[in-house]
Amino acid sequence: MIKFSNNIPPKIEAVKAYFLHRGISDLEATHFFLFYDSKNWRSKKGCSIRNWKISAHNWIMNMVPTNSRSTLNPAKSNISLYIKIDVICG
Repeated sequence: MIKFSNNIPPKIEAVKAYFLHRGISDLEATHFFLFYDSKNWRSKKGCSIRNWKISAHNWIMNMVPTNSRSTLNPAKSNISLYIKIDVICG
């Protein structure tokens, strides 16, 4: 079992597990990881990120339209989440 520690930089496996636990694909987790890794785990303002899970939470909230955030349920599959988004956005 992978622990979700606050260590910066996190391990890619921990990021993938965190995203999958929230019903988000590991491809999206990889996008998140590579984005922040390329920025040396710094915020938009250039400050060091202290807790990557807060950034991951914000990433997930920003990728999902406001009216479909209720679909972010770890019990739901990734496919149903993305189908719901496609229907709303499509």
